Amino acid sequence: MEKNRGGASDQENALTYALDLIQQTCSGEIVLVIQDSRLIQLERNERIVLCQGQGICRKPPDRKGIEQQIRSSLGNLQYGKLVVVIKKHEIVRIERTEKKLIRKAEG
Repeated sequence: MEKNRGGASDQENALTYALDLIQQTCSGEIVLVIQDSRLIQLERNERIVLCQGQGICRKPPDRKGIEQQIRSSLGNLQYGKLVVVIKKHEIVRIERTEKKLIRKAEG
């Protein structure tokens, strides 16, 4: 992996950015797209839920807990995506979709 000036790999920086997005999202989905075992794309779909008299959201979740869940879910995913579903700053579901490449035999 290529290193930047700070010494951290590009993939670690991408994962750090994804974790930041997850931690900042009150309600919505963060999608991590994986290709060749590398995080190549992030998608953010956030819903703003207004609760009368209850404030908008609770305190953001613990970062170490989030990181552990995401790293565990990524596992050895080569192609596919993780969809992290968040409600009231809590991860309620992680959907892992794995894609398998089928190559035809020539001949």
